[in-house]
Amino acid sequence: MNDKLNFIIDNYQDFYKNQKNGEGKSLDKEMKEIIKDKLPNEIVNLMNLDTFLYMVEGSYGMGNYTETPWVSIFDRSITKTAQKGFYIVVVFRKDMSGFYVSLNQGTTYLTKRFKGKHPRDKMREVASKLREELDIPHNELTAIDLDLISKTTNAKNYEAANICAKYFSYKNMNDSKLITTLSILMDLLDNIKELIGRKSIDDFVDELLIKEEIEDLKYQEDILLSKATNTSESPQKKPSLNSYIKESWNRDSSIAKEAIINAKFLCEVDKTHDTFKSLLSKENYVEAHHLIPMNKQNEFEYSVDVPGNIIALCPNCHRAIHYAEKTFRNKLLKSLYSQRKEKLKKFGLDITIEELIDCY
Repeated sequence: MNDKLNFIIDNYQDFYKNQKNGEGKSLDKEMKEIIKDKLPNEIVNLMNLDTFLYMVEGSYGMGNYTETPWVSIFDRSITKTAQKGFYIVVVFRKDMSGFYVSLNQGTTYLTKRFKGKHPRDKMREVASKLREELDIPHNELTAIDLDLISKTTNAKNYEAANICAKYFSYKNMNDSKLITTLSILMDLLDNIKELIGRKSIDDFVDELLIKEEIEDLKYQEDILLSKATNTSESPQKKPSLNSYIKESWNRDSSIAKEAIINAKFLCEVDKTHDTFKSLLSKENYVEAHHLIPMNKQNEFEYSVDVPGNIIALCPNCHRAIHYAEKTFRNKLLKSLYSQRKEKLKKFGLDITIEELIDCY
């Protein structure tokens, strides 16, 4: 397999250039055979894949040749195309300095659904949610951010849709390492198939995107029913991890209730933001939001689930923090940070405004 990968790396740029001048017919024929037939067949043989369950396909582009050729492994029960579902792909960088072996996702559904609304952000969000669900060996799969050195739509989609990957440079390629990486990714692909269950691919993707919102709705409801804690303004022990959701930290609704009471049930962006009187609290309805997000807990020695890091927001401002255009959202974050900077330090949470903005 290494000889075929080397052939692609050594000759693909000439192959790509020759499409415009009609030269290199011998190279053209050999490159197409390797990408479409020889390399896929060798992957099947070396991985001992059952072709009734899996299919391996390579592409140098349709119509015009692509800058970033690829070979993919598809689990037929998930998808048979790189446009949809989840699959493994060997995708080459434009400069042919190496390639990534990536657990990736089809992008057509999200591209159409969020057309004009930054669909690649949604691809990254799906990838991020799956990283939380999967037991990824990060010592082996070290590439979260791909750089294919290409500005084509396909290349940018591969980069945004990557769940996890390993990069192989021209100098560190060998069959053994590649087979090990493919085997790890095959196991992760099986895990995704278990998560999908009987749902359609589109429904599964939708569920990943709204999962956080559903959890937050339940959290806000729990806050209304909780009795407030009384937390000292000092560093607190980290919360426990959720045993059902990988790398998800438990939030204590009683602590959030304390923060909302401290804010006198007023929106901390603008105290004049009246909403409605809550049936349970009989007070102006506001929601709790962690200024430093809970998913950043690993980056801090002490708990971020503390009153000093929880702000009260009217529902509109809460949605703005999550979904507003960056300039407006960052303006809100700067205002809230200026109010909470000193209190955050009392709880052992030292963070700059630049670092806070990067959390979002």
